[in-house]
Amino acid sequence: MLSLLSALLVCILLLSIVKPNLNAGIPAFVLALLFAPLQGTGTAGSVAGLFPSSLFLTLLGVTLFFSILRNTGFIDFVLERVLSLTRRSPQLVPVSLFLIVAAMTAAGFGNIATIALIAPVALPLAVRLGISPFLMTLLIVGAANAASFSPLTLPGVYMNNFIEKSSSLSQKMNPPTMRWLVFCLVFLIISLSTAFSFLLLGGRRRLSRHVQIPEQISENELKFKGELNSGSENRSIKKTARITAALFVIFIAGNIAGFDYWTGRIPALPLNLLRRAADVGFIGWLGSASLLLLQPAQNEKILKDVPWSTIILVCGMSTYIELLSRMGLPQVISSLVQKNVPELFIPSGFAAGSALLSAFSSSVGVALPVFMPIADVLSRSADPELAQTLVVSVASGTHLVDASPLSTLGALCIAQIKTAAEQQSTYRRLLIYSFCMVPVAAIWAFFIRLVFGSLQ
Repeated sequence: MLSLLSALLVCILLLSIVKPNLNAGIPAFVLALLFAPLQGTGTAGSVAGLFPSSLFLTLLGVTLFFSILRNTGFIDFVLERVLSLTRRSPQLVPVSLFLIVAAMTAAGFGNIATIALIAPVALPLAVRLGISPFLMTLLIVGAANAASFSPLTLPGVYMNNFIEKSSSLSQKMNPPTMRWLVFCLVFLIISLSTAFSFLLLGGRRRLSRHVQIPEQISENELKFKGELNSGSENRSIKKTARITAALFVIFIAGNIAGFDYWTGRIPALPLNLLRRAADVGFIGWLGSASLLLLQPAQNEKILKDVPWSTIILVCGMSTYIELLSRMGLPQVISSLVQKNVPELFIPSGFAAGSALLSAFSSSVGVALPVFMPIADVLSRSADPELAQTLVVSVASGTHLVDASPLSTLGALCIAQIKTAAEQQSTYRRLLIYSFCMVPVAAIWAFFIRLVFGSLQ
């Protein structure tokens, strides 16, 4: 039965490649509903134990909050103001875009939502700067992926939940510390890889040209959804800004309260309540409730803007992967790895494998749920340094290749290119680049393993 279900998983992945518009989470749910009862009590209710309910609530709360922010025009307002600061200095635009995209992603907008907002601005700016769409795509997608493991984003939420629920991983590493370690290392790896690729592939030569960006960029190029003409809209944005700032302060306070230093120094009840604020799902639901209660909002439009497709993909694949995990698939794969791969090269193999899978499928919906359970099993008999390296290797490997045109981020950027010839050229170059990043991910993992090993 395990062999059959594993083969069906491969079929789902191949089908998602052949038919990119198919949400792989749906057939995964169907197979889980079909086969889970055969492994459990014999009733369909056994599937409920496989469904990642905590992850679902967290994802829904966070995405709902940022859906409300987008509908208030707050995101468009901030983006327009920041971009306007660099229009007089074209050479600063690539660096500014990288920092803006990274900051927005890390703040909780997520890589997909951020690229969806930035790409309509970045690609026309690339034309004005004389930078190819290929290079601009590398830049903004690299920035989004570099910040993808912030505790406020979907990959960060998934990774943190997985580490906290895994007894072996949580024993070998401190989950609150590990969440920031993963974020910082992935940010460093992808940022350096992106900067080097951008400069090596022609970015340095293009930036040496003196091109002046016009003071006013046309409305068609900006494509902002929010228009800040009326006083009521300005008041709404100011109110949203205050609520968002307050939530950010509460979140930081919750993370600070999580340190053991405060235990015994602050009464247990207020300390535990404050620590709840470190849960991004709680912050998302609190922010959503605050914005909906304190200002008018179009509830139907907000719910439509929630990325339900992504949530279904993540939860569907996680449910099916959980079924395979309970049937012993991670143990089988980890046993094969331990017998045939030297320990020093295991992180490189994980990074390359997760990168290759991510190039053809979803990073957080497919690649992470496939490789993290295997890393969990391997970590049970591994030292803490190897366990940490495996987690970072999978995280960086899955996101180093996300400029692939087969991924959502690459596709969003290609959609902004006007000419068919340029689209085809960019598609081909992005695909080649993504495959080149697979061995790069392996090299980074090998280097990280050596660094962690030297810290023993």
